[in-house]
Amino acid sequence: RRLAPPPITETVVVLARTGAAVPLRRAADSIEQDVPGPDGASGWDRLVLTRGAIDMTEEVLGYGPAVYVEAPQALRDHVVERLRGALT
Repeated sequence: RRLAPPPITETVVVLARTGAAVPLRRAADSIEQDVPGPDGASGWDRLVLTRGAIDMTEEVLGYGPAVYVEAPQALRDHVVERLRGALT
């Protein structure tokens, strides 16, 4: 019997530039290749992961402009908030 509550996980969807974010790619449940990115250009891949979303903030920030969060919105908001904080 487990005393701790089960870990909270959710589906996380990120876009990664082709060839970037290898650790995320290894952990991905699925990868859709050559999708349009946030810049409207191809050369991005959509990675779907099952993870604790907020715990991924630091990891996503570590990839810089090579990774873009599509979902969940809470993770996206947290990443944007951290980036804005870095500018002030």
